[in-house]
Amino acid sequence: MPKAYTSAELVKAAFTAADLAEAGVPKPEGVTDAALLAGCSGTEPVAKMVSLWTLTDAKVNVMQSVESYEGADELVAGLRSEVPDACLLGENGKWSTGAILPTLPDVDAAYSWCYIRAAVQGCGAVAARGNLLTAVVLEGPPLEAELSYCNKVVARLLPVAVKALDRL
Repeated sequence: MPKAYTSAELVKAAFTAADLAEAGVPKPEGVTDAALLAGCSGTEPVAKMVSLWTLTDAKVNVMQSVESYEGADELVAGLRSEVPDACLLGENGKWSTGAILPTLPDVDAAYSWCYIRAAVQGCGAVAARGNLLTAVVLEGPPLEAELSYCNKVVARLLPVAVKALDRL
């Protein structure tokens, strides 16, 4: 049976400045008791946390989420197989498959995507390990958040997010 986590414990897997120094990310703007992917599962996670960052070279926000669900890998498989909905895209948006992700050790499932909405665009990726999901989303105004740039950064940051799970 997978370990049960609390939201306070999940904060240990939040990005640190050392984790993100090479990505040009300054100190965090904060950590909240929130979830990025709860709408995708239709259920509230057992535990959750989101860390918020802003890239120094652009007006692009980085959100990292660690969430605990029963069947986390099934949630990722659902994202891959179903038409994206408001949980990842928002209303009246355009969706596309994201970056090809590197091989991620000890990961049960992973998926990446990009999206364009009226005033925001970005890319995200999620990985499941046991009952944990870790997600990274970059988004910003269309001129700042070029999708190819977001894809590259997400593909670099998801392995960092997966490695951060080892701190739990």
